[in-house]
Amino acid sequence: AWTAHHVDPISSAASEDRAFLDAQNEISWNGASFLSQIRIAHVRYIEKQLTLLSSLFVEMGVALILGVILGFSQMDNEVVGYFVYPFARISSIPLTQMTAQMHMYAFMSLGLATGTAGVNVFVNDKSTYSRAVASGSSRIAHYIGSVTASWYRLVVVTLAFTAPYHLMSKSSAPYGQYFALFFVFSWVMYAIAGIIALLAEQRTAALVSRVVAILFACFSGSIKFPTGIKKISFCFWAAQVLQQWVYQDTTNVYEETSTQFGWELNDESTTFGVMIAMGVVYHMIGCMILISHGQTTRKSRGRNVRIVISGKATNTIPTVLQQSDAEKWFRGKRGSPRLEHAALGDSEVPNDTAAFTNLLLQPYQNLGRGEQASQVVRELDLI
Repeated sequence: AWTAHHVDPISSAASEDRAFLDAQNEISWNGASFLSQIRIAHVRYIEKQLTLLSSLFVEMGVALILGVILGFSQMDNEVVGYFVYPFARISSIPLTQMTAQMHMYAFMSLGLATGTAGVNVFVNDKSTYSRAVASGSSRIAHYIGSVTASWYRLVVVTLAFTAPYHLMSKSSAPYGQYFALFFVFSWVMYAIAGIIALLAEQRTAALVSRVVAILFACFSGSIKFPTGIKKISFCFWAAQVLQQWVYQDTTNVYEETSTQFGWELNDESTTFGVMIAMGVVYHMIGCMILISHGQTTRKSRGRNVRIVISGKATNTIPTVLQQSDAEKWFRGKRGSPRLEHAALGDSEVPNDTAAFTNLLLQPYQNLGRGEQASQVVRELDLI
């Protein structure tokens, strides 16, 4: 109810201005530099996200709830594992598997939240990309501007997840480290969601992103797959650094048991470097897929020829007519029809025997007796 009262009016206003802003931006493409084109695409994508504020609030709410639940589950785990009253040391092995599972659940939950939202953000980018390129935009500039515009959304969602997670888990690691880790994780997941949105159908893209998020989380280290296979998943590297931060005061206790999951502690710089490199590679793949989609779309359209058909009509005809039906209908009417061919670009004017599939005509209005039929002109594009 709060969203409908406060957020929907803002989204509606942004939707009303979107057509005008798109027209202005398409005019701005011509003659603009590479950086200017990035700025135009960046601003356009921000305007697009303003029309999706409801989904942003839902995404923030989901991230907030997940942060509270998972942070609470991590509370005092490092103490319960190897100390009991009155401070008698016992083995930490019973809790070892649970800690790895909690890392898997954390990244699985965040991946489900950000992956689905990322698909919703990028799913309509194919049509926007085609219009932008047709207006003279650089393909790479359009992709860079669109991707960087989603960073604001990532910051907000990451803050909504990290704040309760860090507060409830009572970790001694600084808050900034947790924010950096979850932001890089969400950034990589958004890149994967963009690839899924470009490859899968719109109605199934969200489901595919959820399945992919679960699969990547399963390779975080908890399940005993070969370490070489685990390292393909960016969740493995994120869980490795999270293991060190959550238990940094008791690393000596968990250092030996962490090796069974494939983790190598005390190597944060390498871990972040690998995650950032994976994110860059995924974004490059998404950019290449988007460019190839634009080229495929232009090739599938072919060379269009416009045919203008004019004739006099006095009664209603079906909306869709085959060529033979249309010719019979025209021959039965008073007067002979005239075909005026207007070629678009360098296309050749077709002859009288050229075959075409469908003739699209709108229904004519029935005219009263004694009234003269008006001249009607219809245009259609033939591939």
